[in-house]
Amino acid sequence: MPASSAEGPHGLRPQWATMLVVRHAAAEDLAVYVGLWNAVWPNLARDVAELERDDATLPEPMRALRWIATLDGMPVGFAEAYRPASYFHPRKWMLHVGVLAAYRRRGVGTALYDAAWAQVAELGADTVSTQVREDDQASITFADQRGLVELNRDFESLLDLQAVDPGQMVRLAERMPPNLTLLSFSELDKGDFRMEFHRLFEVVRQDIPRPEPPVPLTFEFFQEQVIEDPFFLRDGTFFAIHGEEPIGFSGIYQGTNDGWVDQWLTAVRRDWRGRGIAQALKAKIILWSRANGYRTLRTDNSSLNAPILTVNESLGFQRSAAIITMRRHLDLVR
Repeated sequence: MPASSAEGPHGLRPQWATMLVVRHAAAEDLAVYVGLWNAVWPNLARDVAELERDDATLPEPMRALRWIATLDGMPVGFAEAYRPASYFHPRKWMLHVGVLAAYRRRGVGTALYDAAWAQVAELGADTVSTQVREDDQASITFADQRGLVELNRDFESLLDLQAVDPGQMVRLAERMPPNLTLLSFSELDKGDFRMEFHRLFEVVRQDIPRPEPPVPLTFEFFQEQVIEDPFFLRDGTFFAIHGEEPIGFSGIYQGTNDGWVDQWLTAVRRDWRGRGIAQALKAKIILWSRANGYRTLRTDNSSLNAPILTVNESLGFQRSAAIITMRRHLDLVR
């Protein structure tokens, strides 16, 4: 539940407002909504096309509910509630609340939180989780006061691609078992490879630390939401291949921030771990991203995932403040 450092829309300093309104965000509000989100979460920037695609393609139970808060007609905050696809459960919700920094401590966050909380409770929520930055004490206190308890922490890490040593990355990309090859999704995308990708994904994701155990995703959902995502970088997503079988991969997406690449998931099958494959995959992606003009590679990992955090550090990623996931169980009378 962070705030941005911006003074407000168009650089205006806030005046004490007399009317606070919280309402559902409609389709025509998406540009304003995205502007608020990006001001609050600049490293997790989104765009209107992304939200429109989610609203059009996600199954109805997974679609987000969104709210906008205005002070005297000026948009100053937002809320979003949804049930994450990766561990979908009809009664487990994620809630984000954000307010422009210049308009905090004026009841905006409370009004947004209360509106969202009331609706998810009405829809039968058992648990509601939220995320706050560890260096945002005001938001941590806000969540504490509402009974949310810390579950885990995730670290965002950034790599300056222009500062890396290409020669070192080449050596790391080659430092793995000799019976493996690294190939891009584009090179492999034929026959039933997409189904093999899905099968590997379902195996390796069982070991990824997360607040909830993963829920299996159908191949059709995986293809539509992962492979067919317009931001999926097919030439820059690499697989470790043994014979003709993929045993690990690292996927990347075009970042919304200019010059950024988002590293989605790097994972290796359990029986192949500890042989430098994850590091080789990441090094390959670093080389590809650098060669294609990108400047920053962003990733995030759970504090419980020590092996991949160690790999990131070895490659030069700089860790930023942790994102804390907090949760509250609702005491509802059914």
